[in-house]
Amino acid sequence: MRYIKIYLFIFIFLIPKDVHSSEIQETIFASWNKSDVNLFYSLPDVINEETKVLFIIHGGSRNAYDYLKIWIELSKNKNIILVAPKFTRNNHNDYALLNMSDHYANPNKNNEEYLDMSISSFFNFFKSKYDLKVNDYKIYGHSGGAQFLHRYILFSNDSRISSSVIANSGYYTFLNWDDYPYGIKDIDYLNSKKIENFLSEKVTMLIGEKDRGFTRRSHTSANEKGIIAQGSNRFQRANNYFNHLVLISEKFEIPFRWKFYIVENVGHENKKMSSRAAEILLNDVSDIET
Repeated sequence: MRYIKIYLFIFIFLIPKDVHSSEIQETIFASWNKSDVNLFYSLPDVINEETKVLFIIHGGSRNAYDYLKIWIELSKNKNIILVAPKFTRNNHNDYALLNMSDHYANPNKNNEEYLDMSISSFFNFFKSKYDLKVNDYKIYGHSGGAQFLHRYILFSNDSRISSSVIANSGYYTFLNWDDYPYGIKDIDYLNSKKIENFLSEKVTMLIGEKDRGFTRRSHTSANEKGIIAQGSNRFQRANNYFNHLVLISEKFEIPFRWKFYIVENVGHENKKMSSRAAEILLNDVSDIET
């Protein structure tokens, strides 16, 4: 019996414990005419008139829970609600493209599936659920999440983003006449006002100095040509995209509020990019008094 107790103690001791499990809650968002989305979220100890909201958009691995855990550590004692939507492959395979097409530039003709107002809907849900006084939100996306985010800012009518960080995107939607998702050809509702708003948003682009990979799709596809046209790796594509936006803003005399930073000695690593993004997104979030 003594040995059984010892073994039982060792077994229990060795079971890995998720220290964040009690902090993370989950709900299924189904209040729309699209497929359901799981929302993982974390609340501050106190919710008051100063409580802010930050959305965290996962990459192609779709590990929203893990993304949220990283940000819980980064926002300790901050008065902020963290929300990490999970867009599953079954329900939202092309979430990074807002479900507007696939990666081979085949358009989705069912615009009811588009995700161009998705974050706004999630924000409304939390604002109502917790009677939040804040009228805007922050948002971060890494890799596929960065693809989602810059397209969301471009195509959405959502005007409530106060600040955003786009990190290590695989590729981008250029403001040229290439087929979507590489360009904006045949997207009739993308008018000059939307483009002006896009360039005037407070967006920070981050790229890891060592993020010189291609993409996960590099060996599979017909979409390789569209990606290569933007640059041979993520680092080049990020630089080319930012310079492209600068040229567009200068040509049409549009105020340009984007910023661009290279994160030294970092590759395609969400945790390290999140740490840099937190310096930008959490700098005006109040601490919780203890």
